[in-house]
Amino acid sequence: MRIAVVRNFLPVLAISLGTQFVRTGAAQRAPSPVGAEVAESSQYLPASLSTLWTADFETGDTSQWYFANRGDTGDARGGEFNSGIAWSNITAERVRTGKYSLKMNIFTPPESGVRLFRWHEPRNVRSLTYGVWYNFPRRYTVERYWNVLQWKSKRNDNDIDPFFILNVGNRADGTMFFYVYDWQRRRSYHQSVRNIVEDTWTNVQARYDCSGDSRGRLTLWQDGVLLFDIASVQTRYSDGDCQWGIGSYSDGIAPLPAYFYVDDVSIGDTADVQSPR
Repeated sequence: MRIAVVRNFLPVLAISLGTQFVRTGAAQRAPSPVGAEVAESSQYLPASLSTLWTADFETGDTSQWYFANRGDTGDARGGEFNSGIAWSNITAERVRTGKYSLKMNIFTPPESGVRLFRWHEPRNVRSLTYGVWYNFPRRYTVERYWNVLQWKSKRNDNDIDPFFILNVGNRADGTMFFYVYDWQRRRSYHQSVRNIVEDTWTNVQARYDCSGDSRGRLTLWQDGVLLFDIASVQTRYSDGDCQWGIGSYSDGIAPLPAYFYVDDVSIGDTADVQSPR
């Protein structure tokens, strides 16, 4: 099996998965499931030269997202931003390490979202590795989109937009899976390599090269298995910054409330790839 590097100079793109081709270009609002199942990739996770920031929620709150300032005032380096009927809470219901994790909750409709962002590290280092552990306690049915991770670019307080989004969708049999959505070009990248196993901790690692021209790149792994390698793309505005965040953002999910857990979130410098640990 091979997963081809996806470059941005073809009018219709395809990711080669063994003898199957997963065609891209579908709109986010109508993601088509991929039916062909293929073997796991032999590609490995990126190593981190150093961890620049982490959030394990052992403080009993979300203050690690604001570090170096606690709370939503002052010179914060990140924070939580919610809309619609959405909230987060610290919990011991499902924990990967330590005593606590974060539970992200939404009701839809209306369009609702829990969003936790970091902008300090992405603004200062072009190429970073981002990691988060997810636990989806049950199967959900997504009507159009469910944004659980994204990179944005901010020009000013009134002009901030997504570039690449990690969404959850459903296959034909209802199984959940991750796919990537390029918001700027309205293009979806699907995969048949991995599904989301319910009530199990799932690791997502991504290496994101933030570039104001076509030299950007997104490489993403699930549980050590390469899902996407999208190269030669613009990953921020030429006159904007780079921001990264996790969240739960949708306009239609069932059943309600829709919630999942996250733990052990991290940002690090990137090096060569290595075997997953």
